[in-house]
Amino acid sequence: MFSRGKPSKPQRPPLTDAQLLNEAVSALARRSRSESELRRHLQKKLGKPDSASSERIQQVIARMYELGYLSDQKLAASVIEWKQGQLHLGRRRVTEELRKRGLQPALVESSVEEAYAEVDELTLAKSFAEKKRLKPPSDPHDQKQTAKLLRTLQRAGFSLGTCWKVVKSLGSQADLEGFDESASPSD
Repeated sequence: MFSRGKPSKPQRPPLTDAQLLNEAVSALARRSRSESELRRHLQKKLGKPDSASSERIQQVIARMYELGYLSDQKLAASVIEWKQGQLHLGRRRVTEELRKRGLQPALVESSVEEAYAEVDELTLAKSFAEKKRLKPPSDPHDQKQTAKLLRTLQRAGFSLGTCWKVVKSLGSQADLEGFDESASPSD
């Protein structure tokens, strides 16, 4: 018979400048954000973009920089430290993550270059494989298992050459698992 439409949401009054500033502070308190992430968040709160809302958002962002609550350099450093140190991710993956967060390309490149300057990619890839408990293919000639292992390492941000070296090293470790160095050969 008669269909009911969706109940309309009550219109909220537009945010005041103080409320917009409080929204920015609470958004940054929940998690670290880049300037562009914060800008998108505040624009969503204000509704349709126009010149007045853009100007208000710019004033709030300038105030966040003044207070030291917003810093793209600090965000890049903390993301890199976490992704590299705790998750053992490669350079490419970290670069993608920072770009996804809306950081400036020049800042991303310089931060990643500085962080990975003295890091051995092979050692990092091996520590990633160890952390994720990646196992070598049960059959060294099984192409599907090898390809799956390679894809996992590539998604973690390592180059294909490094991925192959890790896969080969995992295979050689599996060959040596049953070997006991202390046992003497029987005569």
